[in-house]
Amino acid sequence: MKTPRGRCARSFRGRPFRTNVCISAADIDGDGQLDLALGAAWKPSDTKGGGTLQWLKRGKTLDDPWTIHPIDNEPTLHRIRFADLDGSGKPKLLAVPLFGRGSSKEKNWMDTPVRVLAYSIPKDPLKDRWTPEVLDESMHVMHNFAPIPAASGKGMDVLTASYEGVHLLSKSGETMVEDAPRRRQPGHAQQGTRRQRDSRWVSSRAANATSPPSNRGTASRSSFTRSRRTRRRSCGTGT
Repeated sequence: MKTPRGRCARSFRGRPFRTNVCISAADIDGDGQLDLALGAAWKPSDTKGGGTLQWLKRGKTLDDPWTIHPIDNEPTLHRIRFADLDGSGKPKLLAVPLFGRGSSKEKNWMDTPVRVLAYSIPKDPLKDRWTPEVLDESMHVMHNFAPIPAASGKGMDVLTASYEGVHLLSKSGETMVEDAPRRRQPGHAQQGTRRQRDSRWVSSRAANATSPPSNRGTASRSSFTRSRRTRRRSCGTGT
């Protein structure tokens, strides 16, 4: 960060952090000034610990110390971005690790899928808990993601790049739901089909993964549409 005078702003109040890996800006506390979300404690070899997520509140001026406030921990936290997913004007903080929690090099990081997380900014971000929503938990080794305007015209979808290739995460709309079977009784409607709003996120394949020059393991490729297919392909683990 640079102050208007060209000096590096190195003064922070709160717990220290090291090995920063990702950063994103937004007005988190609603005071009209940009704050920062920061991913730190970067250690990709440790899939069981580390990976701190915090936000930094600026002082009254850029020369004043920034204060650090913890949000959560996610091992191998790698990418974060703010995005207005539902078109409400209130951005959420998207956070994605590189590897699935507890995955191992011996199994080519395929033991556990990556969690794509979305944190709603709480009413009081200084005191209230930041609660994550899991948008997807089906892909492996996710190097990056990008929010894009939603195909529905409201809010944003999320493009992801992982072992499985490029996928689009989008919120599903109305779905047809079959009522549970039950014995028909006088005064009760007959079993049938009804519509309901489904707020789940679904993943669809946008592009296939390609094999790197060096094969260091085997990963599965899957389509995440209704008809699921699985094939095998060799992949590397670049960060």
